[in-house]
Amino acid sequence: MSVQNAVRLLLIETTGGRVDTLAAAFPDETLEIEHVTSVEAARALLQSRDFSAVLLEGSLAGPEGFSFIREIDAPVLLASLPANYELIMSAYVAGAADFICGAASDIELAARLRYLLERRHDTAARRRYRIGPYELDVELRHWGLDGTGTHLTHHETQFLAALAESPKHFCTYADLITRVWGSPTAVETQNLRVLAGHVRKKIALASQQPDLLRTVTGVGYKLSLDDQ
Repeated sequence: MSVQNAVRLLLIETTGGRVDTLAAAFPDETLEIEHVTSVEAARALLQSRDFSAVLLEGSLAGPEGFSFIREIDAPVLLASLPANYELIMSAYVAGAADFICGAASDIELAARLRYLLERRHDTAARRRYRIGPYELDVELRHWGLDGTGTHLTHHETQFLAALAESPKHFCTYADLITRVWGSPTAVETQNLRVLAGHVRKKIALASQQPDLLRTVTGVGYKLSLDDQ
């Protein structure tokens, strides 16, 4: 399956040794790979160029790296991340789309990357949702009203897109975990609650409506427009 005609990948790792393998994983697309060896260099590059995806070496993603993830408008795949629960959840909350713990084969990295790009391509085709007076722009990761609003992380965008698409803007915990992380067993419900807390604060501030995202206790979440 062709994810798009041109793929631009930002590779942030110390050696750049995966360039040839990743290029071979996209035989039907025009692939451009920019390789940098630090978060600082990547941040400078992102000021002038857009990327389809970012592959970030886990050893470069300390506290500064996780903060950096929040700034990226493309899906981020973390590679060779230490198998530490708190570290993994910090990466997810920051907006990382996927991760691989320990030493990862080039084939696995290429497969994960292609999957992320296919998901992004499919989602971008449904780029805007109207939810009452509010608009969710999936491609720009933006929630707002009349030109004002707030920027969202990758996971926050997928969370709201799932609610926007669902009847009565309601989703169960399992539905949301599947949409955001790819599998209903990918993370615990508590991780979803953390994400929902971030979403609730952002859209409440942008919408001036503190109860817009409501918890259906023990079941899921709902965007409530009852007062509109």
